[in-house]
Amino acid sequence: YLRLNWLDHPPLAGVINALFVVHRGGTVFEDATTSIIRKPLVLSGVLTTLMVFLLANYFFGFTTGMLSSILYTFSPTVFFGSRAGQAENYYIPMTLVSLYFLLHFFRQFKSRYLIMAGLLAGLTCLFKLTGLYFLVSSCCMIIIQSRLQSKSNSFILTTLGYFLFSSLPVVALFITYGFAISPSTFLQVFMGNTQRGFLLGPEIFYFILKS
Repeated sequence: YLRLNWLDHPPLAGVINALFVVHRGGTVFEDATTSIIRKPLVLSGVLTTLMVFLLANYFFGFTTGMLSSILYTFSPTVFFGSRAGQAENYYIPMTLVSLYFLLHFFRQFKSRYLIMAGLLAGLTCLFKLTGLYFLVSSCCMIIIQSRLQSKSNSFILTTLGYFLFSSLPVVALFITYGFAISPSTFLQVFMGNTQRGFLLGPEIFYFILKS
């Protein structure tokens, strides 16, 4: 990712893995050994487990938080999947941390929590395009939670404005990255992904509205 330009997916997961390889003196793909690649994955796994505990503790208390984190850690799918250099292993902790900040915003109503939630929500789109799902879901959560707390329409619009103002510029970095390399190639690859049936392109908005 540091020497070649890949436009099939957002670049951040590949960049993080590549930086660890370069730090250890690697220059080619063959230098990306398993022992090196797994180091950032261990860190992301620890962060994910911590966030599972914090979120479960937030909703259900300390005991449930501990049980949730233990069950998550030793789940076979998580245990083996977290060893692979996949974007999901970075995407998941970013969504959980963003959600945690958003929950704290609705408890304390401090703008810094909302801005951090927006920045991290935007960051998920630099790991996987399905981060757009999380972005839309977060906006829906803001609206629903505001209604449950009987907030005014102006509060909802202001909150959405802060959140989107924080997240959308980060999402735009992927578009800037693609256009800086090759606008025509970026658009061809992006539109080509829409034919794969995995909701990787702009048709995800259609399916969001449809469902």
